[in-house]
Amino acid sequence: KVQNGDFETSSNGTTPDSWTSSGATTYDGHTASAGPGGTWTSAAIPVASGMRLGFSVAATGATPTISLEQLGPTGALLGSLPLGLSDSLTVADGVSAIRVRLAGGLLGTSTFDDVRVWEE
Repeated sequence: KVQNGDFETSSNGTTPDSWTSSGATTYDGHTASAGPGGTWTSAAIPVASGMRLGFSVAATGATPTISLEQLGPTGALLGSLPLGLSDSLTVADGVSAIRVRLAGGLLGTSTFDDVRVWEE
């Protein structure tokens, strides 16, 4: 369900399509990295309340902070859930879309690849 979760597609050659970055981030055409204060956020993924989702990401380097942002029907941020490198969750009532947020480690750079969300 994550668009360009392997970070292989880039229309401009400098950022991966379907991802937004902020702060200390880099992109090498195959992986996305974030240093302290840097984040990558996926495009919104439509979901329905009660859906059971699986999640996984390959991460190397400093320990990252990974979260799932929950969005309401108007796109407003309703909340954020912390995730492990491999996790599962049930979509809460009122949530109509989610975004994956990958944040760099507090003490160094984290590198991300193969971000996946699927319906279980």
